[in-house]
Amino acid sequence: MLAVACAGTAAAQPVESAAAAGAAAAAPADLGANVKVFDPSMPIAQIQQQVDAITAQQVNDEMGTNRYALLFKPGTYGTPGNPLSIQVGYYTEVAGLGQNPTDVVINGRIDVYNRCLTDYAPRQPYCVALNNFWRSLSNLTVNVAGGTTDCRRTAMFWAASQSSPMRRVNINGPLSLMDYCTDQPQWASGGYIADSKIPAQVVNGSQQQYYVRNSTVGGWSNGVWNQVFSGVTGAPATNFGVKQADNRLGSYTNLPTTPLSREKPYLYVDSAGAYQVFVPSARANSAGVSWANGNTPGRSIPLSQFFVARPTDSVASINSALAAGQHLLLTPGVYDVATSIKVTRADTVVLGLGMATLTAVNGSVPLTVGDVAGVVVAGVMIDAGTVSSPALMTVGTENGTCAACSTGDPTTLSDVFMRVGGPHVGKTVKGLVVNSDDVLIDHTWLWRGDHGQPGSVGWDVSPGDVGLVVNGDNVTGTGLFVEHWREYNVIWNGQHGTVVFFQNELPYDPPNQQAWRSDALGYAAYKVADSVTTHELWGGGAYIYTNVDPTIHLSHAFEVPIRSGVKLHHLLTVQLLAGTIDHIVNDTGEATPYPETEPAMLIEYPTGDVPPTTTTPTTTPVTTTPTTPVTTTPVTTTPTTPTTPPVTTTPTTPTTPTGPSGTGPTNLRITTTDDSATLTWDGDPSATYEILRGEAGVRIATSTGNTFTDRGLARSVPYVYSVRGPGGVTRQITVIPGSTPVTTPPTTPPTTSPTTAPTTATTAPTGAAPRNLRSIGTTSSTITLGWDGDPNATYEVLRGEAGERIATVKGTSFTDIGLLPRTPYVYSVRGAGQTTPQVTLRIP
Repeated sequence: MLAVACAGTAAAQPVESAAAAGAAAAAPADLGANVKVFDPSMPIAQIQQQVDAITAQQVNDEMGTNRYALLFKPGTYGTPGNPLSIQVGYYTEVAGLGQNPTDVVINGRIDVYNRCLTDYAPRQPYCVALNNFWRSLSNLTVNVAGGTTDCRRTAMFWAASQSSPMRRVNINGPLSLMDYCTDQPQWASGGYIADSKIPAQVVNGSQQQYYVRNSTVGGWSNGVWNQVFSGVTGAPATNFGVKQADNRLGSYTNLPTTPLSREKPYLYVDSAGAYQVFVPSARANSAGVSWANGNTPGRSIPLSQFFVARPTDSVASINSALAAGQHLLLTPGVYDVATSIKVTRADTVVLGLGMATLTAVNGSVPLTVGDVAGVVVAGVMIDAGTVSSPALMTVGTENGTCAACSTGDPTTLSDVFMRVGGPHVGKTVKGLVVNSDDVLIDHTWLWRGDHGQPGSVGWDVSPGDVGLVVNGDNVTGTGLFVEHWREYNVIWNGQHGTVVFFQNELPYDPPNQQAWRSDALGYAAYKVADSVTTHELWGGGAYIYTNVDPTIHLSHAFEVPIRSGVKLHHLLTVQLLAGTIDHIVNDTGEATPYPETEPAMLIEYPTGDVPPTTTTPTTTPVTTTPTTPVTTTPVTTTPTTPTTPPVTTTPTTPTTPTGPSGTGPTNLRITTTDDSATLTWDGDPSATYEILRGEAGVRIATSTGNTFTDRGLARSVPYVYSVRGPGGVTRQITVIPGSTPVTTPPTTPPTTSPTTAPTTATTAPTGAAPRNLRSIGTTSSTITLGWDGDPNATYEVLRGEAGERIATVKGTSFTDIGLLPRTPYVYSVRGAGQTTPQVTLRIP
């Protein structure tokens, strides 16, 4: 069990000492030392110093125990000429304290950048947004300004993945959901925006899925796999499953309204300077922001009616306050919970600040809600503990009744996140169990850890069977992210269920087919019980990546009874080069294509000619028994290059492939057609070689001999290849099907194993130092760099703000190929012990 990070403990002292001049920013005493409240009268340099200190501490602290809330009182901060810039790290909440988002104005930027991983092979550093979880931004206006480079000045960046919501924001200026400056465009794993105005076009970029609810956008740049909008003005039209001009299938689902919505409660300061918590009202079939015509409808509760808890407070004292009618505010920190925190009174509000985290101790259920109406739980993380819990949170009691429950005042869960493993070993049978009727689940990520502290994750280490079980009727889900649970990830037993957006990754590392399930081929991601007569889902995706045993099959990603009242719209499955999903729903829908990471899609179920299915195993209702857990890293792809992410394995079950025998490979060369690439190399024709694709070097096939053809490629899209054999790995070659000639860019020297770090040292370049770096030419997919220097000297070409070497050349020019139009790329050149200033270039 990790130590508790109490507000005001020594863990927070480095931040305090680094920003001693910002002592005036300390929160009111009742909110604790890890809540920083800023006032517009403070000098901008003083605010900047304090937020920079917290960023430095949190930006890489993925599995740490510190938690922070940065809160801004009404007013204006920074100017276009002297902007305030905040980089948001792990477990950090940035929020305005106004009643409306326009009450707090920041001239500057609030960014999340790619995180550069220094222990990744074969590329170091590897800068990506895959694991940028657990942070939030809400209730303020950003007039986008500033930026440390030309590239950074092109947008405000929110390159975050799951459990990083943006709510009630008003962003005036370009917003990019991927970071194309730190490195070339890299993966991001999906996110959530609600109740927000973003008048400029939003660059989705490499986000594989996204859900936007009740908002206004100036446009949306692209989709990768699954992009869902409900009640959003300016969202792209529905095109899901329809072939587009580039021959890809459309990924947009656009619902004109959201069936049921309720905005998350928030802390604000009223005109008298008193703290209040505002609880928005529920809305049915709504569109647009809740604050379009003034204040959001709802009720204010004085902070004096809340028990303001710290991690040092006992559960007994918290429960006593709740039983007496108080609400609960959890200040930032990690709370050990040995007996359940019990919410037993109607309309109680439980609000967490700064990703406040409840950790199960001795097999407890950390948070329970009784058979009462209108409870709101928001901004809370729940971690499984080292002793197995029956569940991590329950809403209502099994077979309980709630006569007062209604969708007019639904019990609402907003930004409720769960983990099993990661910071420490975690064990549970279920994650979230909803027994009550009339419940709204508005954004949740229920995650069985696939990576974390050494020894904290693994098939036999951190077990968890089912992420979400819904037994109640009239339950609505908006933005369900549920991943890696070892049996059904979602079981829906209740009637009249409605879900808008569902994202899932199946368990990555079942040891073999039998271990995952003995009576069928795997457990579906989303299971609707046979007893259900009415259920509806829009926009659902399930992905498979069984990297321990790539031969594993799953029969059905979605399993539902065949009834006219059970309707599923816009479903997709994706395989990431390990494992196969045979059908999308029951026995309908194509298998995931191989070796492509393109999705298999089904627009409607049932369709007009749905064949009867007899192979879907069901029970009424569905129940589960304990088994074992799962591990790995979230997976995404870039918008133009279908690749897969780096392989991350459990500590107990290594997945390094058996090395091929023979010699070579060397001298890789490639020819293309409009939809294929044929690789040829020198080596032992009797040896076995591994074909690697993508800059991350993911194995897509093995081949005996000296040639391999990769088929089904997209025309005019860049693909990166290398070949691995007993003699090492060839250099990477980028090719573009349908274009000639094929060009071979030099790259970072290869490694001999996916788990061996590359050699980064090079012979020191000689000759004149480079200067005056510039573009001397572009095509539709290339930029040619030129610089002044010694034409006989050797220079290193660096790309991205992280300065990753992409080539070593002799002379004073280099052509970078396979680039995207209208996308900024950052370059510098190193030689003779000096490096040019970075320049940002783009193809028009």
